[in-house]
Amino acid sequence: MATPEKHGLAKQFTQLIILSGLASFLLLGFLQVVLNKGLRLYFDQPEVQTKASQYQVNELQNYITENSLSSTDIKKAHRLDAEPSL
Repeated sequence: MATPEKHGLAKQFTQLIILSGLASFLLLGFLQVVLNKGLRLYFDQPEVQTKASQYQVNELQNYITENSLSSTDIKKAHRLDAEPSL
């Protein structure tokens, strides 16, 4: 038969698992709130938004330059789409 010591250890182990789960849940919730708030504050800064927009503009300009695209290319593409396929 099980001794009282084993029942006590099982109870302590169960309590430890439950407390660990609760602590993990609280830590996760806290980190989500803090990180969400911190990231929003950072990305809402005008300097950060300007830098991100400038990066996208530069990437687009590099793509246009590398592929030798011009404003008339879109007209050519629309004409090709309008032609019936064979």
